[in-house]
Order: sequence, then structure tokens, then C-alpha cells
Amino acid sequence: MKELRKTFLLLVFVTMASCITAQTLMVPAIEVKAGQQTTLTVSISQPTEATALQFCLQLPAGMSVNESECAVGTSAKNHTLNVRQMANGNYLFVLYSLDLQPLADGALMSIPVVIGSDAVSGDALLYTVRSAKPDAISNTCNDVRFAVGVTDAAAIEHTTMGGKQTGKIFKLNGQPLALPEKGVNIIDGRKIIVVK
Repeated sequence: MKELRKTFLLLVFVTMASCITAQTLMVPAIEVKAGQQTTLTVSISQPTEATALQFCLQLPAGMSVNESECAVGTSAKNHTLNVRQMANGNYLFVLYSLDLQPLADGALMSIPVVIGSDAVSGDALLYTVRSAKPDAISNTCNDVRFAVGVTDAAAIEHTTMGGKQTGKIFKLNGQPLALPEKGVNIIDGRKIIVVK
């Protein structure tokens, strides 16, 4: 019985070690202004003959994926990428190759993310990461957490108070304007109501 336990523990250790040394997904932290779009680059290292990969992406509040512009990277050039939003608001990414081409080290995919004007900084998460080999053996990998910093787009730069005229015109949200628009504008640092 003791030999059976030792064999079982050795098998568990080898299985855990193979998961630890399996592929790793990486996403760098990003910093972006509210109201803009940015691109997340997901990279992979040590893909261990994986031919397919899937994961879910959870973004901070006020952010969404532009699904139609997601693209495969150099490490997955012979693969097909499917993206869809799930009922919980997160996104499911499935990357596969019908002719079972293995993934290579490097840039796996680019994900365009729209940062809403109400977006907040926070952690994003790639979770339920699974890969499959040609023999249909699948591996579960560690979740990947990364920071998304959102700066305030409403900050108005380079305006002066007092008698000096700058000629700069902004909306209340900080967006620069060429000409005043109907409503409240900030002209030379002062709030002005424009009626047309």
C-alpha cells in the first residue's frame, strides 16, 4: 500500500511539474486615456506543441473588446481566432489550427480594447486558460492578471487664467474644439455658454 501511495505522489508531482513548465501567457500592463482605444498584446512562451488555446478575458468596468479587429500574431500565423462576448460580459477567445500547426514563441494575438469615458483603472484577467496538443491532451494553465491604468481625459492642459488670451476652446469633458459649439464651452479658461 505504501508503494502505491509513493507511486501516486510521484505521478501527481510529475503532473504538477509539467503544468508549471508548460506554456506561459504574458500581457504587459497598459496606461491609456479615457475615451480612447488601445491594443493588448498577448504573448506566449514555451507553447509545448500546443495547437489550440482558449481563455476568457475580464476587463475593468467601462472597457470593451472590438471583436472584429482582433488579430493573430506571428506565433499563431496559421491559426484561426474566434472571439465572442459571453453572457457575463467577459470575452471568450478560441485559437485553433485545423491542420494542427503548433504555436510558436512570441506574439500570440492583438486585442483592441475600447476605453469608455466612464472607464476606471483596475486589474484585467485572462482566466480558464487551456491549451491542447495534436493528440487531444489538454493542459490548464495559470491565470494571468495585468493592470490597466486609465488617466482622466477631462484634464485640460495649457490654459491660462487672467487677461492672457490663449485662443484654446474645449468641451466640458476636456476635448479640444476648433470652434465653439452649442452649449457650455471652456474658452480661454472660462466657462462660456454658446447659444446658436
